[in-house]
Amino acid sequence: MYRSNEPRHQKHLQRKVREKSKQKQVADHPNAPAKSEDNTTEGFNVVYNFADDLANDAKVIKDQRTYIVMSIGLSNIFGRLIIGSLGDLKWVNCIYLFILTMIISGVATMAAPLCDSSVIQHIGYASFFGFFSGGSVALTPLVLTEIAGDKKLTNALGLSSLFVGVAVAIGTPVVGGMRDAFSHFARPFLWPYLVFGGCTVFSGIILFPAVSLSKKRKREEQREQREQQMAINSKAVSSRQDPNCPEQRQEL
Repeated sequence: MYRSNEPRHQKHLQRKVREKSKQKQVADHPNAPAKSEDNTTEGFNVVYNFADDLANDAKVIKDQRTYIVMSIGLSNIFGRLIIGSLGDLKWVNCIYLFILTMIISGVATMAAPLCDSSVIQHIGYASFFGFFSGGSVALTPLVLTEIAGDKKLTNALGLSSLFVGVAVAIGTPVVGGMRDAFSHFARPFLWPYLVFGGCTVFSGIILFPAVSLSKKRKREEQREQREQQMAINSKAVSSRQDPNCPEQRQEL
């Protein structure tokens, strides 16, 4: 009796799928968004922890300083709702939107020590910072999904949380130490805010290559699905041609 062998191209396709899968695991390692989250958190903590101290150095009236922190919280809520909703729209590239929120948040941080004793100026930078920083927090899971994919999302979130924890532990004492070191200057918070605001801007800029990485990952997933489907179809055809196949025996 005739027994057909498995087609050679089927073995080639299966081997190619396995190689693609290994390459995909390396390519999807979420180092870039995690490092970006590290730089971002370092910059974010500056504004949250030192807004009142900055206003005190600028000689803002004590009773008015509470409005600064309050404006950060309120604008943060609206930022999460509005920017998070924009990120869910199909025609919006959430990675580009995330980069924009990072850059604006960093610029607002860098502009904060330039404010004088007017509480309106402090509320202005705090509102910009709160709105866009809240939006970036809402977009983080979407960006991680775009870059790492659904299968790697858990690893990406875990690694991102690790970098966030390190940034929180390091950022605040470093800023406090820098403020004490520059206490003899007229604006002691100028350099700390410039440095950590620059970290936030940099965290957005380094994600520009992630856009091409996301597109490449999607193309590889589509190609992998097509190859897997071709392998399945080829195996089905081979089974129908094999007279020893259980299905063929039932038909006979």
